[in-house]
Amino acid sequence: MTSKTPNPQTDGTTAAASRPRVLGRGQTKARSIKTYLILALLLALCSLVGTVEAASTANPAANPAGGKPVAPPANSAPTPDPAAGSGPADVDPDAAAALANQKGISIAQAIARLGQQQALGDLGARIEKSLAGRSGGTYLDTDGNLVVTTLDKASEAVVTRNGARAQLVDDSSARLDAIMAQLDRQASEGRAGSVQGWYVDVPTNTVVVTVTEGATDSSTVAMTKLATTFGASLRIEYQPADQAPQPAEWLVGGFQIVIPTGGTCSVGFNTLDALNRNVVLTAGHCVKTSGNVSRNGYVIGSTRTANFPTDDFGTFWNSYPSYWQPSVSVYKYNGTYATVAGQRDNPPVGATVCKSGRTTGYTCGTIKAVNQTVNYPQGIVYGLVRHTACVEGGDSGGSNISADYYALGVTSGASTTSSTGKCLSKSGGTNVSWYQPVGEALSANGLRLLR
Repeated sequence: MTSKTPNPQTDGTTAAASRPRVLGRGQTKARSIKTYLILALLLALCSLVGTVEAASTANPAANPAGGKPVAPPANSAPTPDPAAGSGPADVDPDAAAALANQKGISIAQAIARLGQQQALGDLGARIEKSLAGRSGGTYLDTDGNLVVTTLDKASEAVVTRNGARAQLVDDSSARLDAIMAQLDRQASEGRAGSVQGWYVDVPTNTVVVTVTEGATDSSTVAMTKLATTFGASLRIEYQPADQAPQPAEWLVGGFQIVIPTGGTCSVGFNTLDALNRNVVLTAGHCVKTSGNVSRNGYVIGSTRTANFPTDDFGTFWNSYPSYWQPSVSVYKYNGTYATVAGQRDNPPVGATVCKSGRTTGYTCGTIKAVNQTVNYPQGIVYGLVRHTACVEGGDSGGSNISADYYALGVTSGASTTSSTGKCLSKSGGTNVSWYQPVGEALSANGLRLLR
């Protein structure tokens, strides 16, 4: 179908009666009137039940001219109920179910663990700051407990007094960050070769460099040679060539947006600029080519900004907000929605992340590293967050949220099996996926999340 601008005269009158509606439960009132004549009689009046039609905040929206609801375009997602979303204190039941299944614990235990992840992360950051450079970072272990790495026994005592578990390590965060900076510097000169990426692995207190198996080009050799100069502070891992990182815009099908190249990506978050104009945040590689972004054959708006490579965030205008009504919800691909409670820029390593995308739907995993550098075929991207949720082509740009519904970022890419395009867990491996943090993307574009 050819993309077209929504037409109030033609699009706004189609199948209006078939539009899904969210009906709020009515309010029941009972009144009893006692009438005293000869005998005291109790008369029960019938309950009055009202049905209230809720306004839709789904993607397909109202007629721009008349403001009346119309049927959404075919195969669009069901309409979320704005009043039925989850609040800031809620824990995503799907994230809880995933964690319970992964760890073999009860749903109640999973909810309790997820509910304290960010508080523990914040406590870890405060403890690390108090150690004044004598730490290699913090993380949540496989049981959800806070671990603060330390360089000496005196620091261990400080950690223990503050209720965390201490882990003695050799390298400080500053040392590991300095190694990352040297690798970044070499890569920025165009000499990353077939090195797929590098990141700080806090639990092992090392920088991990991932190299494509069998690569012998001069750039890869030079990068690997530099890596070996850091001794025990760096670990080299080898990955098959058919699992190299790829941005994820190219598979077709499911809940999606169509990008200017004709490929498919996913909506990230609805935002507003300084003039309160509606802007949609997605991945930079999705909108690197200028042009219109559409859904179900209907234009949403044109490309606004694109940062890729180096970063991976981009934006496009919602030029028809009365038609494509902006929502604060994230679709969970089970008929329900999560309401975004705000943004979060500092999730701890070990915390849960859930992502929504048009190919693999709503999947959850664990944050393994922050500030990873990834060497895509199209160029190097810095500052990504690595996690284990399943991501495949077409998921790019989609929402990444915490277990308590805070915006974390937009999907950048993943390592997938090249022969199938599937995430690694579908062939018995551990998923390797990345998202672009939302805070940097919003700040660079002068945007704020829709609330």
